[in-house]
Amino acid sequence: MASTGVPTATLSEVGVLPAGVTFTPNSDGTATLAVAPATVPGTTSITITATNGVSPAASQPFTLTVN
Repeated sequence: MASTGVPTATLSEVGVLPAGVTFTPNSDGTATLAVAPATVPGTTSITITATNGVSPAASQPFTLTVN
């Protein structure tokens, strides 16, 4: 996931991630969503939000499907 704009936004997520899934905001306007090999298959919905302290926050719904 990546954002654009100045100053660089911080990404965050709202929602419950399944066991074995991690969301890590990086310091460069991107974030990493990682899924461990033993994660149980399924679908979950989260919201990714970008904030930079200047513009209004931008949010995007995101559906994660683990097969």
